[in-house]
Amino acid sequence: MTPLFINTRPKHKADMNLVIHSVSLPLLAIRHFDELEQSKMQDLVDFVHGKFDTLIVVSVEAVACAVRFLKEQGIDHACDLPHHDTLTVIAVGQPTADALAEFGFSVLTPFDAGCPMSNEGMLAMPAIGELHTGDDVLIWRGVGGRRLLSDTLIKRGVNVRAIAFYERCVPSELTSDFTRLLGDSTDDSPDGTFNSNQNHQHQIGKHSPIFVLISSQMSLNAWQSVYDQQIHSHRTHTHGLLPQNVIYLTLGHRLTALTATHYPHSRAYPMVDLAESTLNQAIQDAMATYPS
Repeated sequence: MTPLFINTRPKHKADMNLVIHSVSLPLLAIRHFDELEQSKMQDLVDFVHGKFDTLIVVSVEAVACAVRFLKEQGIDHACDLPHHDTLTVIAVGQPTADALAEFGFSVLTPFDAGCPMSNEGMLAMPAIGELHTGDDVLIWRGVGGRRLLSDTLIKRGVNVRAIAFYERCVPSELTSDFTRLLGDSTDDSPDGTFNSNQNHQHQIGKHSPIFVLISSQMSLNAWQSVYDQQIHSHRTHTHGLLPQNVIYLTLGHRLTALTATHYPHSRAYPMVDLAESTLNQAIQDAMATYPS
């Protein structure tokens, strides 16, 4: 039994020290916006002036982009904000919390409230549950990100504004990268997606089980776009990517349920976060029950 991990995170997040061999197949790419729409820029100005009671931040990318715009407004540290002492700041995950803390914010995470690091965990936080009609909330995110969170708050009468600092998109090279992963091409990836330390792309059929990381519904959709056509054409039988050989590591129970519904012949394991330790533990737990 020679397991393989397909790391589907964007390129700048792909470095991981895992207990099994891995290859990189980014399902999503990040594109930052150089400018904001006028209405979104006004939301940021209102934030600087203390209009919002609560700030919710969904990613490290959102922090980096927002900090750049804040510095253009003369805010070089969180303590420069007039409402710094009363502002509630919530981060989806620990890396996001760390990035916010580096700028000087005091940050809450779902983990601090004993909740999983996911959409479900964030909605279960007391700080989110206490938000009610008339409260003003600003969300820093990417285009379309965390809609469940904002939609839930809006239904409760919370005044929600969201600034999208970046967008996620499916890389144009995803199909060709997937072809290389299967070994249908002997060409090396021009941008080094597959490097000499990950020299397993032409031997994927020799691996079992094959772990696939699914961190969002958009990444699941991207995976479906390249993998499902292989199932329908039966080419997975040639390459070893049979559904029963694939184990999905999915972020949160909702995404796990979606993945399990779409791939009923594969196994899907929910994870509370994307930390290396969490991934390694999930891999070891799955391996312990995998038929030898």
